[in-house]
Amino acid sequence: MEEIINQLRFFLLSILTGIVLMLGFDVVGFLRLPIRKRKILLFLLDYIYWVVGSFFVFVMIYQMNDGQIRGFALWGIGLGILLYEQGPGKLLKKLKQKMFGKKKK
Repeated sequence: MEEIINQLRFFLLSILTGIVLMLGFDVVGFLRLPIRKRKILLFLLDYIYWVVGSFFVFVMIYQMNDGQIRGFALWGIGLGILLYEQGPGKLLKKLKQKMFGKKKK
C-alpha cells in the first residue's frame, strides 16, 4: 500500500512539475519581449530555460522515483501543462496582451 501512495505522490508531483515548467515558460516569454530583435539573446534565454527545466525534471524523477522514468510521470507533466494553460496561463496571456499589445506578425 505504501508503494501505491508513493507512486500517487510521484504522479501529483509530476503534475505540479508541468505547472511550474509552464509558469517558467511564461516568465521567459515576458523576458523575451524587450529583446525580440536580438536573436543571440533569445537563443541564450531559451537555452537557459531548457537546461534549467530539464534539470528540474531530472531531479524530480531522480529524487522521487530513483531515476526510473514512468509513463504516468510523463503523462502527469503533460496534464500539468494542460491544467496551467486552461487556468493561470490564459490569465497571463491576457495580461501580457494588455501590457504589451498584440504580437505583430
